[in-house]
Amino acid sequence: MRIMLDLALQQEEEWASVRDISARQKISNIYAEQILTRLKASGLVSSIAGPKGGFALIKKPSETTLGEILEAVEGSFDLVECVNNPSACSRSATCLTRHLWTAIFRAIDDVLSHSLQDLVDGNLYLVGEGYSENANCFNPVNLDCSDDAINRLKRHNFITGCGDEVP
Repeated sequence: MRIMLDLALQQEEEWASVRDISARQKISNIYAEQILTRLKASGLVSSIAGPKGGFALIKKPSETTLGEILEAVEGSFDLVECVNNPSACSRSATCLTRHLWTAIFRAIDDVLSHSLQDLVDGNLYLVGEGYSENANCFNPVNLDCSDDAINRLKRHNFITGCGDEVP
């Protein structure tokens, strides 16, 4: 994610070298090359060889979702199979934990549906220090907190919703 963000922030330079990306991100050249190879194979970045070459985004940051980036680097993302395929488990219809996994999947999917441009613009805040004025705040990505499963997660402090009152 950081490499794609780096490329989005360096768009004015056209081509960013592995060495420059690695230095800015404080990662090894080998690790950066491995990630860039996956991003290139997924059609998210292009490269050009030579002394003035390097890597660049293929699409505008507003046209690339965070989910596309994560899938390119990490592969497909499924928490448990029954969330997207209820027939995978004979207990799906009565399983209480399936509601939990569904709520978690919805929250993750909501975040990953945002664009790289949202990250560039600072319009996406995640749980953790440095991302929000309220480090415990999760909901600036307009997560639908009306769902009962989400509210159960909030009651048990799995997520908090920026000032939302939870009964």
